[in-house]
Amino acid sequence: MVTNASCKEQDMRMLTEQLIFYCEHCRKSPSHVFSLGFQAIVKSSGQDVSLEILDSDEQPLLALEGPRAAVVLQSAVGESIDLSKLYFMDSTTATVCCVPDCRVTRCDYTGEDGFEVSVPSDRVEAIAEAFVAHDDVKLAGLGAKDTLRHSLR
Repeated sequence: MVTNASCKEQDMRMLTEQLIFYCEHCRKSPSHVFSLGFQAIVKSSGQDVSLEILDSDEQPLLALEGPRAAVVLQSAVGESIDLSKLYFMDSTTATVCCVPDCRVTRCDYTGEDGFEVSVPSDRVEAIAEAFVAHDDVKLAGLGAKDTLRHSLR
């Protein structure tokens, strides 16, 4: 799950409430769950769920959207993944611009094909510059992207 920056606090509150509900339901204390790790507790009860909270300062998100997004990103990931097999709202890890373990999710908010790429903060500038070096890529801020959002129409 990637939360929108404007909804981060609300999303984290909901996840925390659900974790507390889970703890009460399973008669485990939240401190017990946090000390052992949510994933270990859930897996020990037979569930296949994991929760990892990443700090956006450590793992920023770049978005590529538009009719050429897949072509641009495929050139950046090489053979580490075949984007034609990554379907809408699917997510995987890949090497992007020679940076391993980047999270790639196929999604869009503008009605065009698109991807969100979560990368280590110390490599975000180099990856962004590599994307922008492609003739089909133009920089746009979140405000510009929001004007195209499908959900706002």
